[in-house]
Amino acid sequence: MKISFGKRINYIPLLICLASSILIGYAIFLMFNNVSISLLLGILSLIVMIMICTLNLTKTYGYWEISKRGIKYNDLVSTEQKVAAILVPKKNEENFISYSEIKAVQLVVTAGIKAPSMVKESGAFLAYSPDTVLDRFPSDYYLTVKLKNGHEVDLDLSSSVSNTTDIAKMIEMIKKETHQDVELVRQEN
Repeated sequence: MKISFGKRINYIPLLICLASSILIGYAIFLMFNNVSISLLLGILSLIVMIMICTLNLTKTYGYWEISKRGIKYNDLVSTEQKVAAILVPKKNEENFISYSEIKAVQLVVTAGIKAPSMVKESGAFLAYSPDTVLDRFPSDYYLTVKLKNGHEVDLDLSSSVSNTTDIAKMIEMIKKETHQDVELVRQEN
């Protein structure tokens, strides 16, 4: 059984960037009637548009899947990885986490999002993650997988906020395979 979340990255961001830069280059050509200036500013606008697309790439195309074998996800942490994913989406490598590598799992939820009832609250109080988590991962709803080697992987769930059945199945699968509970962390806005 596989459960997937988010969308796979495709050629739409690249097509949007190309179309925008062509329009900008053409508009500049019409204004100044100079091919070299319009080409230069068209290429510059392409670079700017790609950089703008990288800002929300993980939230828009944060595809990952969980199965009985483990978790597969696209690692789009650095700007270089995001730009490469926009330019050549089919070559985007997927990383794999086996359940034996997992140390702990947290479901991070901000105010206004209802978490599945099977997830236990963390700490004596309701534990709140520091605001730096939001700076590092600008999503309202995600799964943090802490690995035994010290790394953390944040997997976006914001596209599946209303699909609580898949999230509940995913939590049950993690509990069954790792033999530990998924901890709920409520994040203040």
